[in-house]
Amino acid sequence: GDEREKGEVQIKDLIEGARMSAEISDNAEWRAARPAQVTVPETDLVAEVKKILDAQAADRAGQ
Repeated sequence: GDEREKGEVQIKDLIEGARMSAEISDNAEWRAARPAQVTVPETDLVAEVKKILDAQAADRAGQ
């Protein structure tokens, strides 16, 4: 992609992706949905990663 030119980064939540893979059995559906992947401006990188980590911590606390 041209994220670099746009000043964007892709963030992939591998934990959420693994969880979602159990729910999506069709490869085409998986590619179309792009679960657990977001594109954000480079300036929002830290905030978005923190948001993902906070959500994972909340999920673990609720288990």
